[in-house]
Amino acid sequence: MLPPYAEATLSYRVHPSQTIEEVLAYDSSVIADERVDMEVLSSMEATPTAGFGEDNFGYQVMKTSIGQIWPEALVTPGIMFGGTDSVHYLDFTHNVYRFSPLHLFPGDPDRIHGINERISEVNFGQVINFFYHLIKNCDKVEVSPNHNHEDP
Repeated sequence: MLPPYAEATLSYRVHPSQTIEEVLAYDSSVIADERVDMEVLSSMEATPTAGFGEDNFGYQVMKTSIGQIWPEALVTPGIMFGGTDSVHYLDFTHNVYRFSPLHLFPGDPDRIHGINERISEVNFGQVINFFYHLIKNCDKVEVSPNHNHEDP
């Protein structure tokens, strides 16, 4: 027996290269059934991606600072899928970087967003060290794209 009525609520994270309208158009083409109605209950377009080229000061400062704390790290741009408070900074700059200077080990995510929320002492020290370097590096007129990892 088929029910006479069905309803689904979907939640999307829209890719920065797409709009909500494009996602709905795609879904509509895949469903391909005029009996199906779609309604947007609430929405927010994807936030823009921050610059990441050799001439982008913000990215170069991040990359240099990461290299000073983790010299073996390979730094590449990426997209954060979760929602963050960084959306509130978009009125101030288009270069909003979503980066968390933590090493996550098994069990860490449960401690970060759980009861008795906490991070390890090692992570705490690395977070402070990273932001110290980030602030110091932001005070430079320019950061070399060669990424010399010597302390400023």
